[in-house]
Amino acid sequence: MMERDTNTTPDFTIRLVGEGLRPGRVPARTLNRILSAVQRLVDQRDDWGADDWITNERVDLDQGEDGQTDDQSRSSTLHLIGIKSTSAAYEIASMARERTLRLLHELGSGINAPADSGWRPSTISSVDDLSQVALQLRCTIEFREPSNDTSLGELIAEIRPDTAAQISQGAFTYGHTSVYGRLEGVGGATARRCRIHVRDRPHMLFCDVATTELVRELGKYIYADVILTGAAVWYRSNHQLKTLNVCSFDVAKKESFTEINRQIRDAGGDAWDNIPDPDAYLREMRS
Repeated sequence: MMERDTNTTPDFTIRLVGEGLRPGRVPARTLNRILSAVQRLVDQRDDWGADDWITNERVDLDQGEDGQTDDQSRSSTLHLIGIKSTSAAYEIASMARERTLRLLHELGSGINAPADSGWRPSTISSVDDLSQVALQLRCTIEFREPSNDTSLGELIAEIRPDTAAQISQGAFTYGHTSVYGRLEGVGGATARRCRIHVRDRPHMLFCDVATTELVRELGKYIYADVILTGAAVWYRSNHQLKTLNVCSFDVAKKESFTEINRQIRDAGGDAWDNIPDPDAYLREMRS
């Protein structure tokens, strides 16, 4: 399949709007952070949320949550093709134009109505980075349709210093919960973290861990089934768990239904003798 020519035609513009901002005043590292955040947004690779995991562990990037393979991810690559000297504006071309513009428009709609949008981890982390850059440079970051020489293109989305905070207020709910799963790793290159495989969840759940001592204790139970407890954040749109800050844990006990039934019998004393079929009674209670 012939690749799209990205040498001359921009698909959108990233424009930094702030007093006295010009391309020469934007540090290269900051520009790279902006472009990396936008690339992550376009790729929609939620497993990139493990960037600061143990550096010598391999992260499987063969397939994303939406079934996107590495070849498809490469086809979404963004190219910086032009810089306008009159403002801090950067023209970008994408190998997957329609998908990229759709995701940027979804971002704009989500910012306007955070509680009604289905946020993905990759989008949230991208917005977090862009909001921090906007705060650092005291600017807003605009995504616009391609412009001509006389006017700006249509505004697609705008990131302000407080955008990430506003999304957090509208898009998430907060509380306390426990999560059961298989502990797959403990540690982290830059933070106290653990990762757990939760049944019916397509990706690992990466959790913060409250103390170094708790990290050491968790390390004794790698590849065991555990119950992690702590402060939780859920996506409001679908009630999926976003983050868990672990403050305590228990090792899960594996016992058969027969053994549990026996323990209940022992605890209940003679009362169970009055129930003709305790097994059926328990199944009815659980259904």
